[in-house]
Amino acid sequence: MKKAQSSLEVAILLGFMLFVFVTFLAIAMTRLVEVQKNKDVELIKDLATVITSEINLAFTQEEGYLRTFELPQALKSKNYTVKVECPIVSNYSVLILQYQDHIIDSEFPFIIPKVNGTLSKGANTITKTSNALLLNGGGSC
Repeated sequence: MKKAQSSLEVAILLGFMLFVFVTFLAIAMTRLVEVQKNKDVELIKDLATVITSEINLAFTQEEGYLRTFELPQALKSKNYTVKVECPIVSNYSVLILQYQDHIIDSEFPFIIPKVNGTLSKGANTITKTSNALLLNGGGSC
């Protein structure tokens, strides 16, 4: 009777320890994914700050301002897209950044001063002519 009781107690103890371990592992993985998402959001916000700063700088400059700035090909080896949209009747544009094929599956919109043109990875040129800001020669907006 003692051996059977000991075997049952060991089995119950091992089962409980396995349950605690799996629960702890699940909580740790959830937290790790959350931390990674937060880091990725911060990278997007940092890139948006760089772009917004370049546009705001050009907005405050005199007619004929021209500057070239670079956007990285990837953010910490994560691919992303960047685009500028212009609402039909407005005095602003919307900068949209989005990760591609990533755990974060949403767009990050940022309001920027009214610009005409598009952004791309790599070199981008911003100019100020006739009180309008042109990105890469103007275009879509």
